Amino acid sequence: MLFDARTWSRHLRGYVIHDCAISHAGRLHFTLVLDEGEAGFSLAPDTRFLCCDLDAPAARRFSHVDALNLGPVRSEVATAPSLELLAVDPAGLLYRCPGRGAPTQDAPSLPWKPRLKHHEGHVRNLKRVGRHVYALTDAREILRRQGAQRWVPLAASAKGAPFPRATGRQAGWSTGFNDLSGFSADDLYAVGGFGDVWHFDSEDWKKVPFAKDTLLHTVCCAGDGNVYITGHRGALWVGRGRKWKQLQGGGLPVSEFRDSAWFAGALYCGTHEGLWVKTPEGRLRPVREVDSRMKADVAKCSGRIGISPDGALMLSASRRGASLFDGERWTLLFKTSRPSAPPRRKTTSRRTS
Repeated sequence: MLFDARTWSRHLRGYVIHDCAISHAGRLHFTLVLDEGEAGFSLAPDTRFLCCDLDAPAARRFSHVDALNLGPVRSEVATAPSLELLAVDPAGLLYRCPGRGAPTQDAPSLPWKPRLKHHEGHVRNLKRVGRHVYALTDAREILRRQGAQRWVPLAASAKGAPFPRATGRQAGWSTGFNDLSGFSADDLYAVGGFGDVWHFDSEDWKKVPFAKDTLLHTVCCAGDGNVYITGHRGALWVGRGRKWKQLQGGGLPVSEFRDSAWFAGALYCGTHEGLWVKTPEGRLRPVREVDSRMKADVAKCSGRIGISPDGALMLSASRRGASLFDGERWTLLFKTSRPSAPPRRKTTSRRTS
């Protein structure tokens, strides 16, 4: 385990994991939020960025920075112009971590001016496709990172986004983007709302005919050449372009999927509470039920998903802890509960005459 009681108390006490990302094999990033069950009324910062350098000596392995008044933060690892962690809150406030240690606030923030009527005004996600990182908003806008401190709305680029900006009561639930994935920068899919699916084919963005009766949450352009979209309570579709097939209806006993990723030849979907995988029959099931390599304690510490830029490792985390998967072996990294104190060594007394 990576934590002893002292480091746990310093970095994790009173917090649970909200999101995770992995820069490379030795550097892990976690976004923590206050544990409402433990904190109650508290003046502690509501968001904490925790960095773990596995290759560093134990005394310098963990570092964190606190941030006040942030909403639910999403994170992603950028690979260009340099390898670094990015994190953003719903209002567009950015944090960067270009080296070792925890991230610091970036300036300027995203060039995104929220309109706060009818829930229109949230940055929903950060996603990496190839060498670019994209920010998605619930007003059906996409911004692409062009440099260390430059974000460009796709609507203003040469290959812009002609989809209409969602405004008023349209923004938020019925339309707007929750997730984006791509086979390349010229073959992208963005999803959200009730069947709000768009495809970029290297020339134009086009609205994809899709079911309108289910909220959509994630999209994954997979290694098998298909695109997978998840919806309310685990609904799952597969397809590409204008052809789609529903593999599974909703009704799974899960909170909504927040991540989906293709790793080691399979589709994984993650929530705050657990990690699911698509079976060969096209059904989503908890990983623990179909993969005997995952032990029970690892399953409890898996959920949200972060894929390393080289595609070699999958970091997963839940409110209970974090795990790592290399395609063959699942490794428990740590639990968010307080570590057990090591047993005391028994001492024997000598009788002296």
